Amino acid sequence: MTFDEFKQLKDDISIIKLRHCPFCGGHAEILIGLGEYWAHCVICTASTKMENSYYHASEAWNRRYKP
Repeated sequence: MTFDEFKQLKDDISIIKLRHCPFCGGHAEILIGLGEYWAHCVICTASTKMENSYYHASEAWNRRYKP
C-alpha cells in the first residue's frame, strides 16, 4: 500500500459511517485482506462481496440496508 493509498483509506474511514446489519441489526465493520475489502456483521456474519476499496465495500454494505 502506497502512502497515497493509505492517506485515502484514512480519509474514507473517518468519513463513512456503516449502517446496522439489515438482517439482525448488529454492528458492521470493514475487513481488509489480500488487498481487498468487504463489510460484514459481527453478530450474524452477513457480508458483502470483496471490493477493491474501503469506499466501495462500505457503499455495497450501506445499499443493502433495510430499515
